[in-house]
Amino acid sequence: GTPEVTTERTLKALSQFMLYAVSAGSRYDDFKRGASNALSTTEKEGLSIFEAKCGSCHPAPFFTNNGFANNGLDNSRNPDVGREQITLNPSDKHTFMVPTLRNIAYTAPYMHDGRFISLKQVLDHYSSGVKSTPTLAPELKQGNGRLGIPLTEDEKQKIIAFLRTLSDEQFIRDWRFADPGFGLAF
Repeated sequence: GTPEVTTERTLKALSQFMLYAVSAGSRYDDFKRGASNALSTTEKEGLSIFEAKCGSCHPAPFFTNNGFANNGLDNSRNPDVGREQITLNPSDKHTFMVPTLRNIAYTAPYMHDGRFISLKQVLDHYSSGVKSTPTLAPELKQGNGRLGIPLTEDEKQKIIAFLRTLSDEQFIRDWRFADPGFGLAF
């Protein structure tokens, strides 16, 4: 047609792009398709722990519930009020979109403000760093006055091993998504 940029053409271009942007080639995906040896024993144990302790906010297959939640971050260093800034609803204070965990090994730093540089730091936060606020996600209130998700060091290591199986290297290295501005090397 013409070189004119319109809302309709932009939406069509985004739709076309999104049809290609599907990550489904991780070892976890192979495991779910029946390759029982795609995950190690440790990774399978991590999957079980993850499903029990993290799956309510990060359910398979997309590893997000597409919701918004307050995950108990210490907000004294960062004045970002999250979704409340958009909705003007006080119940949305310090709530942020629950991200997908697919390809999580490639997406550091973590949290909306990039405060954690490792998955270990993220799990340490959830096990012992959650702060109480009025809008804290109910999943992070254990009762008996405790906050967060009870995790042993062994469980954390197994969850991290599992999370690494969500990496889809073929998707990450797909030349169709390469942007020289991001410094991706193929």
